[in-house]
Amino acid sequence: MIASLFYDPFSAVLTCPKSDWSALSDGVLAVSQNPARCINAQGYYVALLPTYPIALRVFGGIVVPSALFIVSVFEHEFWRRICPLYFFSQLPRALGSRTLLKIERNAWLQNNHLYLQFGLFFSGITARILVVNSVRSITGIFFCLRCWLR
Repeated sequence: MIASLFYDPFSAVLTCPKSDWSALSDGVLAVSQNPARCINAQGYYVALLPTYPIALRVFGGIVVPSALFIVSVFEHEFWRRICPLYFFSQLPRALGSRTLLKIERNAWLQNNHLYLQFGLFFSGITARILVVNSVRSITGIFFCLRCWLR
């Protein structure tokens, strides 16, 4: 899924408006290439592309809601067994790597951990809504960094 955010040769075949067999094809988009039917945006005519990448739509429309469903219906332990991010975040511990930061020695982190967590949460949600969700490659970099930083 993350690799398809960087390179996606399959979406053009699945979303082609001339395709009769694909459920993702849209006949309305075939008409949008006609210059008489293009969108006029601030004096420029913008043609809609008849094919579109679907990885971001699949992730936001299927993967995230199904993950919420699994966590709410089943239990958290079941989600931890099937989540690839959790698997990769536990690899250093399984390989015997030690933690780099000792919290007992860091008094500032002990006193301000809630503020730090809220600040990171707020900046992450804001960045995801404004930037990350709109560009596929940035979404892929975001997920790779998230997996690496865990």
